[in-house]
Amino acid sequence: MGVFCGVDMVEIQRVKDSIDRLGNSFINRIFTPAEIEYCEKRKSGRYESYSARFAAKEAISKALGTGFTQGVGLKGIELVSTESGKPEVILHGRTRERFISIGGIAVDVSITHCRDYAIAFAVLQTKD
Repeated sequence: MGVFCGVDMVEIQRVKDSIDRLGNSFINRIFTPAEIEYCEKRKSGRYESYSARFAAKEAISKALGTGFTQGVGLKGIELVSTESGKPEVILHGRTRERFISIGGIAVDVSITHCRDYAIAFAVLQTKD
C-alpha cells in the first residue's frame, strides 16, 4: 500500500477579499453547489468554511501528485460533511480518473482553522 500526503494553508482574509471583490463568480468557479450551501449556512463562519474547503482542495491535489494540472480541477474535488461534521471527499470527472489511475483506494482530509488561517492535511492511499 502506498501513502501520499498533501498539506495546504490559506489566509482567510485573502479568501474573504476575493469573495467580497468577485462575489459569486469566485465562489462558483471553485466550489460545488453542496459546498456553497454548507458554507452559506455558516453565517458567522462563512469565510472560514470557504477557506478551509479551499485548503482541502489544494491539499488533495498535492496528494494526487498533480496540483491543479492534468485534469485535476477545483470542482473535481468536493468536500461534504457527515452528520458528525467529519469532512468526506468526493472526486468527480478527470480528478476521479486520476485517483483511479494511480491505484487510489481512499482519500481522507483533516481541516482546521483559527482566526487568520485555515489548514488542511490530506492522506491518499493506493493499492501499491
